[in-house]
Amino acid sequence: VQVVVSDGLTTDAITANYEEILPPLLAGLKQAGLNVGTPFFLRYGRVKIEDQIGEILGAKVVILLVGERPGLGQSESLSCYAVYSPRVATTVEADRTCISNIHQGGT
Repeated sequence: VQVVVSDGLTTDAITANYEEILPPLLAGLKQAGLNVGTPFFLRYGRVKIEDQIGEILGAKVVILLVGERPGLGQSESLSCYAVYSPRVATTVEADRTCISNIHQGGT
């Protein structure tokens, strides 16, 4: 499993939620007995970058924590996208699982 953190469309989402989300996520993955690569940060990353990361690193699963487009008075909203066996040529949007609107006052 490769975890990637990206500011995406707002850095506020990452700075506001990083400490609350990343450590428990990594602990849960490791507790489940999964091999987890070293998390890294990608500036301005978008969802489809998971496919390239999966190919380059050979990751079976890529999890992307990414800042959402600010709106509705919430600039600290984060999304989590997970995809199994991501590949540039074959992954379609329906292959991704998404949890959105993650922030301290929301999900």
